[in-house]
Amino acid sequence: MEEFFRQGDREAAQGLPFSPLCDRKSTLVAESQIGFIDFIVFPSFSLLTDLAEKIVIPLVEENPGPPDPCNRHSHLWRESSRGLQWSLAHVTAELVSFRSTWTRHTEENLLKWKESSANGFQDKTRDDKNKPNCSVPKETPFI
Repeated sequence: MEEFFRQGDREAAQGLPFSPLCDRKSTLVAESQIGFIDFIVFPSFSLLTDLAEKIVIPLVEENPGPPDPCNRHSHLWRESSRGLQWSLAHVTAELVSFRSTWTRHTEENLLKWKESSANGFQDKTRDDKNKPNCSVPKETPFI
């Protein structure tokens, strides 16, 4: 958020209106983070995971073993197959693990921001007019 606030400070110094989320005195930090997670992080990672499933699984189904040495991508198999047997089951398990990992961490992060919001975190940052403050609770990890 500090980068946004610095931009807002520069805009104010130039007499320009604040861009969204750039006014350190009125921006609700917790709400902005909740919105970022809901509208950017979740949809982006969901699309990324869906895309990986739609691209990778058919590739493994079509080419379950090492490719023909004449294939221009054979170097990728040799590099990636050291110690791993790439099978459809393995790839599917990795994709499921990826989805569950990012979902769990993002939901935990979202819950912490919602708790911060409920505890009046943004009121603290708005009320401290003498000291620019965009810090957040130290125990809160961010995305």
